[in-house]
Amino acid sequence: MSAIGELLRLNFILPLAEKLQGTCASKWYKQIVKMQTWSPDEVHAWQMEHLHQFIKHAYEHTAYYRKLFDSLNLIPDDIQTPDD
Repeated sequence: MSAIGELLRLNFILPLAEKLQGTCASKWYKQIVKMQTWSPDEVHAWQMEHLHQFIKHAYEHTAYYRKLFDSLNLIPDDIQTPDD
C-alpha cells in the first residue's frame, strides 16, 4: 500500500500542488533522490556550484548584501568555500 501511496503522491498530488502554488518541489525531490547515488566529491562540487549561484544572486538582488560585500571590498567571486 505504501508503494501505491508514494506513486500517488509523486505523480498526482505533488504535481497538482505545484501547479496550484507555483513551486517546483518535484524537481528538487528528484534531484535529492539522484544525489543519494553520488560520491562525496560529486556532492561537494554540486554544493560549491550552488553556493556561488546563491551568493551572486544575493549580491545582485539584495541591497543589504551588496552593501555588506562592498563595505568589505569583496565581490561574489571572492567566496570560494563555505569557510570564506
